[in-house]
Amino acid sequence: MADKIQISHCKACGADIVWMKTARGNNIPVDAETVEEDLLGAPVVFDPDTMTAHFATCPDANKFRRK
Repeated sequence: MADKIQISHCKACGADIVWMKTARGNNIPVDAETVEEDLLGAPVVFDPDTMTAHFATCPDANKFRRK
């Protein structure tokens, strides 16, 4: 059985997030509630059609933007 995807917390707002990979292999924080439970435990690539990047919902996203 594969390890489950770990739910962590945003360092700025404290929301539940899941770290995933983009199609290009980059890491991206995703709102945990948008990741279906049956996907947890499977290596899944971020799907912008069904999942929400946390950058879009975090009220403090500007703290993490590159300058």
